[in-house]
Amino acid sequence: MTAVPEIPAGRQVRGLNVIVPVCVCLLFLVSGSVGLIYEVAWKHIFTTVFGSTTYAVSVIISVFMTGLALGSYAFGRLADRARRHLLICAILQAGIGASALLVPHGLRSAEGLYRLVFRATESPALLMTVQVLVSAVILLVPTFLMGGTLPILSRFMAARRRQVGPAVGILYGVNTLGAAGGAFLTGFFLIKALGTPGTIYLATTANVALAAAFLALHALWKAEEEAGAEEAPRLGEEVPLGAVRLRVLLAAVAVSGFVSFSYEVLWTRLLSFRLETSVYAFSVMLTTFLLGLGLGGAAVGFLRKRRARAGYWRIFGWLQAGIGIAGLATVFLFLVPQPG
Repeated sequence: MTAVPEIPAGRQVRGLNVIVPVCVCLLFLVSGSVGLIYEVAWKHIFTTVFGSTTYAVSVIISVFMTGLALGSYAFGRLADRARRHLLICAILQAGIGASALLVPHGLRSAEGLYRLVFRATESPALLMTVQVLVSAVILLVPTFLMGGTLPILSRFMAARRRQVGPAVGILYGVNTLGAAGGAFLTGFFLIKALGTPGTIYLATTANVALAAAFLALHALWKAEEEAGAEEAPRLGEEVPLGAVRLRVLLAAVAVSGFVSFSYEVLWTRLLSFRLETSVYAFSVMLTTFLLGLGLGGAAVGFLRKRRARAGYWRIFGWLQAGIGIAGLATVFLFLVPQPG
């Protein structure tokens, strides 16, 4: 009987060092798609709560991005200390699915509170304030968990590539492309075919499947570590900026983010008039917005290899000028009357 040749442990480790990160990228692509399925479906639900597409879009985008930011900050601090990154991501995916499934039930439960507030005060402004606060609390849990996935997986990928920047860039790119696909599919196909509840159930099922897949990858990677793989070193990248310049840059990025998402609300409003439907308008806006983010991120990643670090300030300034000019141009384009 011929003995089966044993594959050397080193070759197994090298193979897993390729297979597992590729699988992580593919799963994060799906995760981005699922996140935007929720966002488009929630916009449909919240329009009925607020009675206005503009208010619904404003609340969803504000809370969505706040939750992502808080989750990214909290789990970013955890990422360096944690070891079982894929296991944490599996738990996050399961938590996203469970909390997102409760969003419609939470909104229905809050209807009694809205009636009580309006009967007691007869103040539309106070009612709107309560609706915004309740909506924020309900949405904050799933969006907070969504925000935790990028820093956790970035830490895992950075340990494989030995560089933080490229790892974050790759994950952000694939996640954004997945998000664009999710926004398009939900607005044009899923809600029409499954309805809003069915679309949310589909997204929840996808979260459960993602949790199972990350759990399987964790078991595979744990077996590799036990076979003698080296523990990844603590990683970090020096920031070639002084403290003052770094604060100025962070403030500029914050303002840029504020303006960018203001465009989202404005473009949704303008597209609603042009397309005569808020569902398609929101989906077209999100799909285009996310595609632009993904392509822009890829372009800047390429420029990083070509440009010295000293040129980043100049590039950032030119980009902001271009955003302003292009954003103003879109307003004039919408003012052009349609043929016929």
